[in-house]
Amino acid sequence: AVGTIQDDEVDLSFGLRHHWKFDETSGDVAADSVGGNTVRLFNWGPAEAKWVPGRLGGALDFGDDDNLGRTDEAIELPRFTVAFWMKVTRPTSDNPRIVAPQQSLHVGIQKDAGVEIVNRNVFDQQPPQLLNWEHYAVTFNYVEGEARIYRDGVQVAAGNFSDPLPQLPWFLGHSDSFTAHNASIDAVLDDLRVYDRILSDVDIRALGSDTSFLSINDVAVVEGDAGTVEAIFTVSLSPPVSESVTVDYVTADGTATAGSDYESASGRLTFAPNQTQRTITVSVNGDTGFEGDETFLLHLTNPAGATIAAGRGVGT
Repeated sequence: AVGTIQDDEVDLSFGLRHHWKFDETSGDVAADSVGGNTVRLFNWGPAEAKWVPGRLGGALDFGDDDNLGRTDEAIELPRFTVAFWMKVTRPTSDNPRIVAPQQSLHVGIQKDAGVEIVNRNVFDQQPPQLLNWEHYAVTFNYVEGEARIYRDGVQVAAGNFSDPLPQLPWFLGHSDSFTAHNASIDAVLDDLRVYDRILSDVDIRALGSDTSFLSINDVAVVEGDAGTVEAIFTVSLSPPVSESVTVDYVTADGTATAGSDYESASGRLTFAPNQTQRTITVSVNGDTGFEGDETFLLHLTNPAGATIAAGRGVGT
């Protein structure tokens, strides 16, 4: 989808700049499936657990004091949201860091309390539940100097700050140092996301829900001078579920007109148990007239068994 989203529309792909799923099963890097900002992993011994089962697929286990990840590139955003699933495996003893942008604010866990923005008196008063998956989202607005912490979709803390923008790579699970090993988490992280916007309460509740998410991609085709070409949209369901999921779809005009530029389409998709992708084909008509790029929309509606995360595909 492109452009802006409406207040009541959940689009968990809109503004997503970095996404580390931690679905690797071996190796010393975690891929960023959206932004290409690889996380390099350091100091896991051969006998230490690293890639383990997660909340959504795989996860990364920070089980020793010196385990750390570091992004290849800086992440410099005036407004952003960090969201992740976390399972704490041992009680907190030394205010460990979860996400530590160098020379800027850190997200950590306050000793005898919960997730915090380190040294800014913004923290969840309740400690994380041991050995339970919980979802956290932290919003940072460097323009207004405001920050909020959400736990399982509920805001639990808010406050102000006046720190400069992070301008260096980020550390994960550890302080922003390769040598100081006194601020490392004893926890498993999964599905770490960075958005270039302040997520809404609705977005954050959706990220932390127990449901699966439906999303549709954008498609570009060359229409030609005659005949038709097929614009094939892919609808994805993640994570897979053991029961059937359905969702309706319908096309709508953008700058292209149904009947002349493309053929309208509507119907219902059904995902069989554990199926993760279906396709929708829309016919695009060719002509000999000179035209700039024209667009039509394909909307997902009325889901059953899942939540729509990105429900508007653009055909060009």
